[in-house]
Amino acid sequence: MSDQSDQLGGQPLEGASKNAAFRPRTSARLAVVQALYQIEITDISLEDVIAQFAASRLRQADAEHNFGPADEVLFQRILTGVRENEDEINAMLASILSKEWSLGRLESILRAIMRAASHELMAMPDVPRKTVINEYVDVTHAFFADKEPGFVNTVLDQVASKVRPDEIRHGTG
Repeated sequence: MSDQSDQLGGQPLEGASKNAAFRPRTSARLAVVQALYQIEITDISLEDVIAQFAASRLRQADAEHNFGPADEVLFQRILTGVRENEDEINAMLASILSKEWSLGRLESILRAIMRAASHELMAMPDVPRKTVINEYVDVTHAFFADKEPGFVNTVLDQVASKVRPDEIRHGTG
């Protein structure tokens, strides 16, 4: 897996949204991943990163990278939830990942993507599992072009199977 750290710094990547313009909820998810990455590499506080993103990145459209303003409420809800439930989220992911590809061995951006998506799957039943998985696979495409989107899809599908088995049995997600 390639190192993307020089390209992250809170800015969307060049190919971040070649498919279609990101909608406000998708933009919020992308911003959550960027914020989690920023928190991990800089040790900035949750409150400071929320203030930073709210002051600039969430409200502005970025025509160059083809995404619009983010849903600020969703951004804050996911980001706060991940930070408050990180131990539980990490335990869930650790139970799924192999020993060879433990959570600590993954690149920071993949950890951020999986933590944000896992939080939504675990704590936000109002969002269908298919929507969560598809959105975060799309976000993964913003950072990676190789096998990572498929890897994220597989892991998130397993998280969904564990935390939302009824959606799978009843075909509602």
